Amino acid sequence: MMTRFSVAGFAQTALLAAMVGAAPLLAAPPPPTAPVVIDGQVNDLSPAVFAELKLVRQRNPGSLNQVDAQQIAAAIRKDGKIDAAEADLLTEMTQSQFRNIRIYAAGMAPTSDQFVQTLPAVGNAKKVLLNVLNPVPDLAAEWAKPNHGWDVVVTDYKSSPEREGKVLAFVTEELAKKWLVSNTGNSFKPLRDEIARLYGLGNSPGVDSAASRNLLYRAMSTLDGNSGGTVPDLLYNWIKPGGAL
Repeated sequence: MMTRFSVAGFAQTALLAAMVGAAPLLAAPPPPTAPVVIDGQVNDLSPAVFAELKLVRQRNPGSLNQVDAQQIAAAIRKDGKIDAAEADLLTEMTQSQFRNIRIYAAGMAPTSDQFVQTLPAVGNAKKVLLNVLNPVPDLAAEWAKPNHGWDVVVTDYKSSPEREGKVLAFVTEELAKKWLVSNTGNSFKPLRDEIARLYGLGNSPGVDSAASRNLLYRAMSTLDGNSGGTVPDLLYNWIKPGGAL
């Protein structure tokens, strides 16, 4: 890989600029809500969602299939929000600790015999419900935000092996756009500034700084490889987890 520049003195300037580049701080995240208790039971579910769940179970008393999950998901999403009981339902239906789950509608006593009983979802049905509970973010929409939605991007990167690869590819592509307009004539400033900015955002409150640095370095390393090793190492080696080479 290329480690020397044709412009005299640029190496030192680039390194210093990248290390001290200013980055806006994100606002502190809201306090976390109380965790859902997994106990094989859901109380106070909205009558509309309860009715839909009851219809699904009458049609299919066995393991939920993808169509069942989509029907339940549509009922939960209908009012545009997920309340505490719906979050509890989604959590219970995507766990594996309890085999049978009892669901009670709002106004029902937990001792009522009018509950609906269901099983935890598996396979594609589980994926549908998990996407309601933890929806996959629109990376392009997040990137368009003033702070690139970096906190959301990093969280998505950590969420699963599948999302890790997709987020890495997305960030690599966005950095490639800066690389295309970077050259010795402008001291690689577009890409250099973007690296420094993302590194700074990774140190903002609420962001996993280790995961942020890992994502940023991997994206730059991938970009360098895709570009035939033409990206100057000094532009990004200083963010390498564990220290620069």
